[in-house]
Order: sequence, then structure tokens, then C-alpha cells
Amino acid sequence: MRDSRWTDVDRDIDLALKHFGMADRIFQADGFDAPDLDGYKSSTSFMHAMGAGYTSVENALKRILDILGETPPSGDAWHRDLIERVSRPMGGSNARPAFFDDEMRRDLLECLRMRHRVRHSDYDCGTGHSSSPTPSSNH
Repeated sequence: MRDSRWTDVDRDIDLALKHFGMADRIFQADGFDAPDLDGYKSSTSFMHAMGAGYTSVENALKRILDILGETPPSGDAWHRDLIERVSRPMGGSNARPAFFDDEMRRDLLECLRMRHRVRHSDYDCGTGHSSSPTPSSNH
């Protein structure tokens, strides 16, 4: 019998693939260094696609742990701990293989760092400004 929650995992993985695929297309199109709105659009859409792709991966992993009856990590570093944990095999009565090899683990941790920088810093998106734009700076 199939647990219907796997359909939610499938949806999250499909979304991750869509967002990472779009990020790749945006990256291939280049245009990040354009000093105008086009450069801003390229930079911000790339960052959004990468962040959304990573968030979709995290959502899938949390759902999988729930299906397997495994308590997800908690605490301040739970995002990193989630990737680290699912990259190791588990033994005992709830044995399971590692979900990711070391290369994929490193790649996902880099995506996590990028998402963190974008969400929690004064990121300038290549505009040359270190502060947020103000309405008066648009004129």
C-alpha cells in the first residue's frame, strides 16, 4: 500500500527541479552585469529561483522524515543539520541509506548559504549600493 504523502514529496521535488532549472536558464542567459533594470531582474530572479529550489528540497526532506517516522532536527542550525543528517545512513530499527553523497551534500549546503545570504543580509544585487533603495533614489 502506498502512503499518499509521497505525492506531496513528488510535488516538492518537481518544484525544486523547476526552480533550479529556471535558475540555470537565467544563469546561461547572463546579463547580471547590466547596470539597469535588466541586470537587476537577472540577479533577483536568479536568487529567487535558487532560494525557491532549495526550499522545495528542504520541504521534501522534512516530508520524507515524517513518513519514515524520523523526528526532524530542531534548534538554530536545523537547516544545516537536516542536510547533514540525511547525508548519513541511519542504523538500528529505523535503518535507512544516506539520501545524498558527499558532493550533493556540499552542493545543497552551498545553496543553503546562498539563500541565507540573500534573506538575511543587505544584499546589493550587483547595483553597487550597500543599502536598500529609497523612493527618492528612483528619480
